[in-house]
Amino acid sequence: MKQNSSCPFCNFELQKMNSGRGIYYKCPHCHAVVYSFPMLKRLGFQDRLFTKFLAKAKQNNTKFNGLCSACGQPYREVEYDLNDYHSKLYVCPTCLTFAIPAMELAIFQKTVLPTEKTISPNTQAMMNELDEKLAADKKRWKEFDKSIKISKERSIGFFIFLFGLIACYSKAITKGIFPDTIQPLMAVISLIICIFAGVFILFGWKNIIEVIKQYLGNLRR
Repeated sequence: MKQNSSCPFCNFELQKMNSGRGIYYKCPHCHAVVYSFPMLKRLGFQDRLFTKFLAKAKQNNTKFNGLCSACGQPYREVEYDLNDYHSKLYVCPTCLTFAIPAMELAIFQKTVLPTEKTISPNTQAMMNELDEKLAADKKRWKEFDKSIKISKERSIGFFIFLFGLIACYSKAITKGIFPDTIQPLMAVISLIICIFAGVFILFGWKNIIEVIKQYLGNLRR
């Protein structure tokens, strides 16, 4: 480090300091501080804003003051407007160091999010109960969706039942068990039985009852 570093605001010699988070320099006269870019990030400053200051410093080749604590080159003046506040700081674009007036440090800190509002115990208990009910209902319907899937065994059982029903009906017609006048009616009845029986075999009677209960419950609301 150069020993002839000076404050760009008042030209007093800067003093080397250690905050526990890193090395920085401070003016004993005006209390301005000189931070490196990594130090600014560790301290929670708006690093994007200082990146803009750095770009402006590289474009400014006319206004110089003080000597950089790292390389001994003159600091470059950068004017800025922030929150309706007009001021200036000094930047060394070579070493990425920034000289900031002490009273302006706070305006460069990142905005702190407001703390969350506390929730009363009763409200929290109601929210927990609702979450448990929703989780239980979701689990129940997941199990229902899983159980309603048509398995290989149910498909085989359905086709065996359908084949047996058709065979019995054909046998009854062949033997003349049903009079000709009621044969169309028996065909319709057999079809209805086949449909309902097939649904129960494929999806299971418990699942069918669950759907009926859910439907009736929605109608009552």
